[in-house]
Amino acid sequence: MQYTTLNKILNLIEEACGQHAQVASFLFGEDSEISTQQELYPLVVANIAPATISDKTLVLPMIIQVLDIQRTNEDNIRDTFSDCLSIAQDLYAMMSNPDNEDYFLIQQNVSLEPVREAYPDIVNGWRMTLNFELAQTRDRCSVPSK
Repeated sequence: MQYTTLNKILNLIEEACGQHAQVASFLFGEDSEISTQQELYPLVVANIAPATISDKTLVLPMIIQVLDIQRTNEDNIRDTFSDCLSIAQDLYAMMSNPDNEDYFLIQQNVSLEPVREAYPDIVNGWRMTLNFELAQTRDRCSVPSK
């Protein structure tokens, strides 16, 4: 496995979102950055979680939320959950593509948690954590130095 960076993974997630016919926008950052005036829905939000290094592996968890706006008359609640679940499954499949195995592996057991009426916008959707396994060197000779 080749060494890769957080930026490479984020670029791949953003690219997958850009290729998906249903995803309208992508955001990297905190949930608090979601705002009514700026976001187009369905929205995918990616954020990092605490990582671990063991032996020659870095496990980098990425929290991915797929969210869609709930209309004020609430007539689309089922649709928001259904569509966002499909998008989340699609993103998992796209990131698990064997072409990416040169850069990382994704741990296979992924749980999805519903998000209900959250954030400044009233949105519904799903939150999942993808655990990316990256190659990690323990060879201090390969560390860039001056």
